[in-house]
Amino acid sequence: MKFVPGPPQLPTNAVATPPAVWPGSSSVLSATPGEDGDTGEWFTDGCGVTLVPGGSRRR
Repeated sequence: MKFVPGPPQLPTNAVATPPAVWPGSSSVLSATPGEDGDTGEWFTDGCGVTLVPGGSRRR
């Protein structure tokens, strides 16, 4: 028998503080990843191309 894991679970509690960001400012992003060792990744664009440095942490 071979165990095949299912797809990752969606994160919950995703928050940006502050929610709006202007050029030259910053925002803190946080979310709670799913179970089973899932991690979250943050990107600077909507296509998942440019990973934010240090943006993948398990919480």
